[in-house]
Formats: sequence, structure tokens, C-alpha cells
Amino acid sequence: MAQVLQHHAVDAKLGKPLQSLDMLLLRMLPVSVKETKGVKATKLLPLPQGAWGERDADAAGQGQAVKFDATGKDGAAGDIPGPIFVGAAGEKDGGGRVVVIGGLELALNDIVTLPDSKLLQRERPVLVARFPGNGELLANSVFWLAKLEPLIAISPAAMEVSRIQPMSDGTLKAWRIGALLVGLPGLVIAAGALVYFARRD
Repeated sequence: MAQVLQHHAVDAKLGKPLQSLDMLLLRMLPVSVKETKGVKATKLLPLPQGAWGERDADAAGQGQAVKFDATGKDGAAGDIPGPIFVGAAGEKDGGGRVVVIGGLELALNDIVTLPDSKLLQRERPVLVARFPGNGELLANSVFWLAKLEPLIAISPAAMEVSRIQPMSDGTLKAWRIGALLVGLPGLVIAAGALVYFARRD
């Protein structure tokens, strides 16, 4: 199963900075948590609403159409209903921590370093990761495991991804000429005139 997550809340300190970053989750396994005395467990990485855990992985891998099957075939267990989480974090009272992610491919170099092709095709190419959330999750997990929470944040490399909607040439010129060349000097002149007339009285 391949799924791009965008703007899905992650209910743990190590995941909060990821809420605005794209992430690719490929062939992930569902991860569940069990209440255990003395351990705080938090589910991470929720899949979008309507997702389920498909037990017929061979059919899905061969490109065949799959649908949710609650009962399964020939008495086998059925598909896993949502909500599905593919990660979890746990902390023992006064002790160690653990982070579990239900798939290896999230951390592969080919995915973490995959460039954003749209930004590479610009007049001034920008080399940034297409899925910055993958690398940020891995780094944040290491910081959280080492109890270095103050270091958990979005890195400068992830912030290089443009998050502003492209502006037309007319809009850009209006901002440059109207706001910067006319608007700001006009405000300064108006403020000066107000001060002059206020002191003149």
C-alpha cells in the first residue's frame, strides 16, 4: 500500500512538527498499542479515513483490485478495519523509550532523498526532498529516544520546500510596485505630514 499523508495530526511530541510535511508510507504494517501498567503508549502516523489493512498482500502487489473484506476467504481472518496507525511510541515510567514504525521502506535513502521534480524544473532549480516528512520523522525519533525534546523541530532543509501558492506576474508586479515602491513610501510621507501638522499646532 502506498499512501501520501498530508496535514494529518500526529498525536505525539516527536510528530507535531510533521503536520505540514508530505510523507510517503510504502508497504506499511498496522501497529497497535496495548495498555500496560507503567508504560505510556501513543499511536503515531494515522492513515486517512477509509483506509484498511489488506490481508491479501499478493493480490494488491500484483495490481489486482482489492476491497475491504471483513470475513476473509475460507475461514481466514478478514481485513483489518480502520482507523489504522502505522507507528507507535512508548515510554516506561522513569525508564527507556521505544519508537515502532510498521515498515522499513519509509527510511530508505531512495525515498528520503527523492528530489521534488517540480522544484527541479523551475527556472532556478531547487534541490529538496519530495517527501521531507520521512527524514524529519526519523530525526525526531532519534531526538525523542535520546530525551532531547528541545531539538525536535522542522529542520532548515525541510523548510526549503516552497509552501506558498505560485503568484502570477501581474500579482507579483502589483506587490513589488504597489506595496514596496508606492505603498510604503506613501505611508512614511503621510506619517511625516501628520507629525508636522500636529507639532505646528
